[in-house]
Amino acid sequence: MRIFRLELKRLLSARLTWILLALALILSVLLAWLPTTYCYSTSTRRETKST
Repeated sequence: MRIFRLELKRLLSARLTWILLALALILSVLLAWLPTTYCYSTSTRRETKST
């Protein structure tokens, strides 16, 4: 377990790791948000066509 903690400490000290973590977080939020906007826009289009 000590070696694992030391490796995590070494990884988190690198700038590239933080950049990749930030990009992964932004991408995951974007990919979670996009399908919900698509569902909302298709449901409102159906309502306007039927009336």
